[in-house]
Amino acid sequence: MTESNKKQVVELLELHNIPMIEDDVYGDLYFTEKRGMPAQKYSKKGLVLTCSSFSKTAAPGYRIGWLLAGRFSKKAKIIKRALSCSSSLINQWTLAEFITGYQYDRYLIKLREILKCNKDRMLSKIQTVFPADTQVTNPQGGCVLWLKLPNNKDAKQLFYQAIEENISIIPGDVFSPSNRYKSCIRISYGIPWNDNIIVALDKLNKMCRS
Repeated sequence: MTESNKKQVVELLELHNIPMIEDDVYGDLYFTEKRGMPAQKYSKKGLVLTCSSFSKTAAPGYRIGWLLAGRFSKKAKIIKRALSCSSSLINQWTLAEFITGYQYDRYLIKLREILKCNKDRMLSKIQTVFPADTQVTNPQGGCVLWLKLPNNKDAKQLFYQAIEENISIIPGDVFSPSNRYKSCIRISYGIPWNDNIIVALDKLNKMCRS
């Protein structure tokens, strides 16, 4: 989303006093010259709650995240305490030291380079071998591609076929509360690139054509 559109969304919501929960978990994984600004920047009433995590960047196994809750901070702390009590203190200390020593910033530079390379490889492979009318996104950050399969192919059926081949994809309808995106899938390029990924994409291509 462009910065101007993001600003307009926040202004529209705050005009009607509607809170916005912003998921910024992929915010640090950008491929553009500079990072996109969180919608929090454009909030004047404190109605934007920004959530993020280190689970997509520094330490997936730590499950450590953070929340800028603004005027909802007190209530957010109560809910956090009620649902999960507290997060691992040693994990938080480790991440804090990693970040304050500027190692995290250097690490992110390398990680973004690797992810962009993985994306370009996967995008090229899909555009080369998949059916010509397959639609695929070209994200400017993150670690996933979104595909729309040709001929209204049933993504859930493809999901079950892929599982039998130990290939992990996500059918699009799980991202919709109204059962949309039935012919869409999400694929991750966030793992180290290897020949198994190429083989998996070839198998998915055959499944799409069958």
